Amino acid sequence: MLQSAEIINLSLAMAAIILMQHEGLLKALPNPRLFLFALLLIIASYCFTVLEGVLWGDFFNLLEHLCYFLAGLFFITAVTLDDRPLPKDTQGGRI
Repeated sequence: MLQSAEIINLSLAMAAIILMQHEGLLKALPNPRLFLFALLLIIASYCFTVLEGVLWGDFFNLLEHLCYFLAGLFFITAVTLDDRPLPKDTQGGRI
């Protein structure tokens, strides 16, 4: 069964990623391609959530959670591969 909250989440996520790409906000992030791919995986999981309510519930539920898992891995990879220099005013740790 379709729920309006799921469709609203999908719409807002798609609008947010379009705005982030248009405004160049992704370029400020470490490894922007990995972040973009992780965000696209989250949008895919929202799509699978909507499809899960229509047909093949178990299959799309599995795909939804697989996308969340992979998005988490891509976020962690993007952050750990951050090779940008630290700001001069830090005391030795990342902010």
